[in-house]
This record gives sequence, C-alpha cells and structure tokens, in this order.
Amino acid sequence: MINISFLITILFLSLAAIFPSGFSVLKIILLLIISSLSIIEINKRRIMFHRNIFIFLMLFLSYFSFSFLNSVVQNYGLNFRIFSDYLILPIIYPIAAYQVSKIDLTKRVSFLYLISLICILFNVINFLYQLDIISLPLSDFMQGTVTVEEDYLLSRLPNQVTLIFLSPLVILIKPTKNILINLKPFLVFLLIVVAFFSGRRALQFSVIATLFISFFSYINILKDFLFITIRKNLLKKSHFLSYSIFIIFLISSVFVINNQYQIISLFKSFWSTINVIFDSSDRSTSLRALQSERLIDEGLNKIFFGHGATANLPDLIRSNLTKWSYELRYHALFFQTGIFGIIFYLISFIWVIKINLYANYSCIKKNNYFLVVAFSFLIFIISAYSNPFYAHPLPWLISLSTYYNLNEKKFN
Repeated sequence: MINISFLITILFLSLAAIFPSGFSVLKIILLLIISSLSIIEINKRRIMFHRNIFIFLMLFLSYFSFSFLNSVVQNYGLNFRIFSDYLILPIIYPIAAYQVSKIDLTKRVSFLYLISLICILFNVINFLYQLDIISLPLSDFMQGTVTVEEDYLLSRLPNQVTLIFLSPLVILIKPTKNILINLKPFLVFLLIVVAFFSGRRALQFSVIATLFISFFSYINILKDFLFITIRKNLLKKSHFLSYSIFIIFLISSVFVINNQYQIISLFKSFWSTINVIFDSSDRSTSLRALQSERLIDEGLNKIFFGHGATANLPDLIRSNLTKWSYELRYHALFFQTGIFGIIFYLISFIWVIKINLYANYSCIKKNNYFLVVAFSFLIFIISAYSNPFYAHPLPWLISLSTYYNLNEKKFN
C-alpha cells in the first residue's frame, strides 16, 4: 500500500532541494499538508515533548513578536517573509520534521544521495548550456548564471545551497545499496567539480572542510593502501607504462580541450575567485566589510533588543524589495533583534547539533549518520553567516527529525 504522507514528504523535500526558488505556492501547500498530517499522527500516537522545548518556543515566539512590534513603532513596517522566518517556520519545521523521521535511515541516505546527484547534474548541465557547449530546451527556472572572466568565475544555481548541506553527507557517509556504492566516487568527483567552478565560497568551504575531515578520518587507511600499492606495483613495467600513458593522455586532453573551451582560463578564474576573499579592495569583499562595520556599530546603540525585526540602514540598502535583507545575516540579526535575538538562535543551533550528536553516540552501527548530520548542519549555519539562506527547509527538517528518532528509539 502506498503511503500518501511519505510521497508528499518526498515530493516536498525534492522540490525544496532541487528548486529552492521555484514552485513556491506548491511547496507552501505541501508543507502545510505535511504539518497537518504530523499534528494528527503526533496526537494519535501520544508523542510527548519535553516541557523545556515548549517553554523555549514560547519565549522565542514572544521575543520576536515583540521585535516585530518594535519595527512597527519605528515605522520600518512589516514583511511577510521575515515574519514567516521568525514566527511561522519555527513552529512548522519541528512539526513537519516528524514525517521525515518516519523514513527508514537506509532509505533516507539513499534519497539524499539521489537528491545530491540531481542537483549536481543540474549544475553541470547549466554550466555547459550557458557556455554553449550543449544545446537543450531548458526552462527559465532550470537556468542559472555563468560568468567567466580573467579575474572572476561564477556558475550559480539556487540548488547549490542544498549541496552546501549535503556535501558532508555525500562524502562522509557510506551508502548500503550497491548501486550507490559504485556511484559514490563519481558523485564526489562531480561535487568537487561543481564546487570548483561555482564561485560560491560557501559551497567551496563545505566541500573543502568535509574533504579535510574525510582525509584525516582515513589517513591511516590511505597510508597503508598507498604503501602496499607502491611496494607491489612500482617495479612492474606494465603498471608503470599504463600509468604513464594515462597521465600523458590526461595532460594532452587538457590542452586539446583548452584550445576549444579555454579550460586553463577557467582554472585561473577559479583561483582569482578564491583570492578575492583575501583582497580587501574587491567590491564584494569591501561591501561586506562595510556592512559588518555599519551593522555592528548601529546594533551597539541598541545592544539588547535591537532596532526591530525589519529594521534597515537607510544609507545601506541592498534591495528595495527586501530592505531588511543583508548578506551578513548574523550581523543583521544582531542589528535588528539585539543580543537576545542572537542568543535565541544560538540556543536553537546548539540544540539541533546536540540531539544529533547524542543520537549518534546512543546508537551503534548506524554509519555515523547522525554525527554527519550534526556536522552538515554546523557547516550550513556557518555558511549562512554571509548568505541569507538560513531558513532553507531541507537542513532543518533533516536535522530536526532526529528528535523524533530519539523520542521513539526508531533506529532500525
């Protein structure tokens, strides 16, 4: 028998992950359906929540309601998106996460691998399409932007935000299905390529940080493997000849492809994009430095409660449609909601990481899934420091679902 709630949950997660900026109305409807089904099932199964969770949630909602009232009093007005981020999603996400918790962990990992593969393929196709290397009838919502200049590289799609969260899961977790085990090396390779050419520093940070962790996790295995391989194969002429031919072929291919598509220029642009982080004269870097200085300085004037949830700096507005939005999200949070707003979010982040760490160490032989989820969530919230995507549903629903797994001991 087909489980309707399962299908709706999978559909919502897929749309949220692959098309973060599309199908908005459909995603809202699906999220409301998931939440409603969760409320019914939670009541039916008499799932209990710790009293401290209710107390914290009430304090959270009360404080940010006060912050909105503060905005209205100071004539900053109301905005539904920020209202949703502060007062609606903090209620809906923990409830909707129940449906994710019902998905078996093996199926959950397989699903996240599949989502990662689709997101990566969309990025590769978009990159090749924008450079006129391939020609496909792509709809507008499937297209991103690609800019390749001598000192700048950018290949953007909204679903790269999803990959920021999923990169640790793809790299660190070993799948159980044979097809995914065989697919993983290619998936990791393509993920590195996408991060390499994306120009999105948050995605590059996620992949590099995860590879760093992965390297040190398996350094002893790697050393043993290399030692055995070198000792066994180095003196064999057939292997030496094969490796030499492969290296010559690879180098020749790079130069041949470069003559057609300027691959070497792409690599130069990549390094220039990385170096921009350390270049204070770059426009993007200097603008964020200005944001940091102004938001902190003005925030200190009202250090405890902030200027209001939708407050903005009249002389530093990044968008006329969303005047309250700034790239430096946590600086803006401090400016708008004060030190108490920062504390509320910090407690939320720590609690989500804590329950996943606890789940991992209270359950044996689960492929360290919960530990990697905790690490993925940490990478996500660090990346959100300079990117306003902290309310993306996939990281929250995947991470919060652990609470129900702990609550019911559903580690099967």
